[in-house]
Amino acid sequence: MRPCKEYLAMYQNTYRMVYMANKIITELTNCNEAGMFMEYAELLEFIDKLDPPVMFGQVLPRCDEEFLQLHSDFIVSQVSSYEDAGDVEEDLTILGMPCIKHHLRLWRGGEGAARSTKYLLLPRRDGMVEVHPTRNPCTLR
Repeated sequence: MRPCKEYLAMYQNTYRMVYMANKIITELTNCNEAGMFMEYAELLEFIDKLDPPVMFGQVLPRCDEEFLQLHSDFIVSQVSSYEDAGDVEEDLTILGMPCIKHHLRLWRGGEGAARSTKYLLLPRRDGMVEVHPTRNPCTLR
């Protein structure tokens, strides 16, 4: 089931955000498993090399540095949620990667502020994902 044309642009943007977050988390996890870190410049190179996302057979605009910066709070929130969901025994420290720390300093004002915005991802039967921002007023500045 496709979204109606009134919501199509929002769905496409959300799909691009989720696509980019998934690719970044996968790459950061691979770096972590190899005992390496990813710097911000390396993250930008990685984003630049990504294939554009495809939704319902339509090629969407590429994810670029501007899109990454515009949605950095979503990316950091997803990285944080992914790391929090892991087992205690796992040695997963992707939130501490230099590229993510750079986003925290640049866009959210520090590590504690990254958890002020969380996104609730709700999978639907049709394969789409609904993204709902949630905010904790106790952690906002």
